[in-house]
Amino acid sequence: MGKYAIHFDDYVTATSAKTAATVRADGSGDEAEIIELAMSGSGTSAADDVQHRARATFLTFATAGTPGASPTPLVFNQKSQAAACAGGVEHSAEPTVVGSTFHLNEGFNQRGGINWSVPEGAGIKLRNADASPGYAWQVISGAVGEVDGHVHWLEP
Repeated sequence: MGKYAIHFDDYVTATSAKTAATVRADGSGDEAEIIELAMSGSGTSAADDVQHRARATFLTFATAGTPGASPTPLVFNQKSQAAACAGGVEHSAEPTVVGSTFHLNEGFNQRGGINWSVPEGAGIKLRNADASPGYAWQVISGAVGEVDGHVHWLEP
């Protein structure tokens, strides 16, 4: 089983939901299990103590949106094969359709963060065959700020 990661840094937030990262079970038969989501204030100084809310849920990709980058997922074991699932980070145009109920919905301030991590088998499962083959890691802020973060997942 391979383990993979994508990350974002200094992602400029807004007072509406912005998608910081996505994972997509793209090809036929692709599967993934998301096991870690992290987001924190990027350490930049802010005039105010900006409040952020991180939230995560399934995504249909009815509209692909526009990621700022589509990084090649980084492997944790260099003997692993390349990731089958695709990652996108720092979206400038939002993908659709994002679910309205969230697995995570947690607040933190500009100098804080959130880290959700579970053992293998207890994560969030994505399958290409499902109606929502993607996952969105989003942020909403009380005022413009910046965040860093990552997503880790497993593939069979």
